[in-house]
Amino acid sequence: MPETDELVEEDKSDHNTITILPKNVLVVDDDPIQLKIAEDMLGRKGISCKTCKNAREVVAALENSEYDLVLTDVQMPDTDGFCLLRLLRNSDIGNFRTVPVAVMTARGDGNSGIYEKEGFAGCIHKPFNIHGLLAFLSTIVSRTQVSVSGDFDFSSLLENTDDYSHMLSLVVMESEKELEEMESADRITDRETMRKIIHRMMPVWEMLEKDNILRDFQRILHDSDSQNETVHEHAIQIMEWLKKLIEETKKELKKYENPHS
Repeated sequence: MPETDELVEEDKSDHNTITILPKNVLVVDDDPIQLKIAEDMLGRKGISCKTCKNAREVVAALENSEYDLVLTDVQMPDTDGFCLLRLLRNSDIGNFRTVPVAVMTARGDGNSGIYEKEGFAGCIHKPFNIHGLLAFLSTIVSRTQVSVSGDFDFSSLLENTDDYSHMLSLVVMESEKELEEMESADRITDRETMRKIIHRMMPVWEMLEKDNILRDFQRILHDSDSQNETVHEHAIQIMEWLKKLIEETKKELKKYENPHS
C-alpha cells in the first residue's frame, strides 16, 4: 500500500520535529471513519485514544478520566466545537476548564486564527496524515506544558532578596487582591480593568515563568472581535491560576516561616 509506506517514511524522516506527545487524547467527531483514522494513527505511537461522537459522551469520558488534550471536529449536528469548548470551560468537573482543546476541520478558515481567538489551543486541517497529526499534537503539548503543568518556580523571584518570607507574603497579598479584582471585573465583563490587572501581574509572572498564560489572555482582551463569552472563559482560567499561585506561595512561605521545624 503506497500511501501507508509514504506516511511511515515521512514520519521517520521528520521525527526530529516531534519533541513531546500527549499520553491520553480524547477525540470528538460525529464521523466514525474519522474517529477510527485518528484512533489508529495515535495508537501506532502508543497514545491512548478515547473516541466520542457527541458532547454527552465527552462529558461522561472526562468525568471518569483526565486527558492531556481534547481534539474535536468543528461542525457536528448536536453540539459544535465552539459549544463544546464553552461547555467545558464553564464546568467545575475534573480538568474541564484547563485541558487544551484543539480543532480539526475541513473548513477553509483553519489558518485564519479564528479558532485560537476563541480559545482553542490550535487547528489542524482535514485530511491529515500521521506525521501531520503527531507534529500538531507535539506543538500543542510543548506550548501548553509550561503553562498548565508543574509548579510555579519561585527561584527568580527570590534571588534578589534576603527576606524570603516578606517577599512571598507580598505575593500572596497581591494575588488575593488581583483575584478579587478579576472576579469583580469578570462579572460585568470590564475589559479595561482586566487589561490593567494583567498588565500589573505581568512582571511577577515573568519571574515565575508563567507569563505566557497572561499573554494569551492579553491578546484576547485587546482584540475587539473577541466575544464576551471567550473573555469570560479565559478570565476563569486566570482566576484558577491565581488560586493555584496563592496556594503554592503559602506552601513555599511555610518553609521560611518555620526553618527549624
